[in-house]
Amino acid sequence: MKPKNFALIVLLVAMLGICIWLFTQPTTATPTKIVETPMSAMIVAPKPAAHIAQVELPKLSPVALKSETAEPQPTADAPIATDPQTDLKTAFADMGRLIRAGNMVQFYQTYRMPGKFSPEDAEREKLIEARAKINPNPQNQIIQEEFAEAMEALADQSPTFNTAGDEATYIYTAPTLPGQEVPDSPHPVTFLKYNGKWYIKPGN
Repeated sequence: MKPKNFALIVLLVAMLGICIWLFTQPTTATPTKIVETPMSAMIVAPKPAAHIAQVELPKLSPVALKSETAEPQPTADAPIATDPQTDLKTAFADMGRLIRAGNMVQFYQTYRMPGKFSPEDAEREKLIEARAKINPNPQNQIIQEEFAEAMEALADQSPTFNTAGDEATYIYTAPTLPGQEVPDSPHPVTFLKYNGKWYIKPGN
């Protein structure tokens, strides 16, 4: 055998031996460690809900509750909420309010028949009202109060109606004026219903 071929064979055998030795050695690599995670740990727990402050409403006593829910009552000088002219009883109450407050222009404009209170009449009554406000007279206030009460007292009567039901007659007693020697005797006063509203009939 030639030396060149012998050396090649030796080299091949040596390399084969090294390969066999490498494959027969135990593996020294560190095995990958598998960490088991419980399923419960994988579930994301919901965040606790933010605390909602509970506002305690104030407790009302029965008296306070009644005052809170009760409708406001009109004062003596306050106008009636609904149209007072549609009913005689409320009309008398409204007349008394206007007379007591000295609002005679509004009284005549409201309760005289349409067209029966002329602009001249209105100007005259406005002057009277202006003078009364500039120089208030306690005696006039007493007279106004008495007339207001006399008008309001008509609501307690049972009137006499005509056949059509659009005229109602009451017995009216006027207060005695200062310096009046003979008091007025009771006399009939008639109210006329026109377009659904009550007015003082002309001539009364």
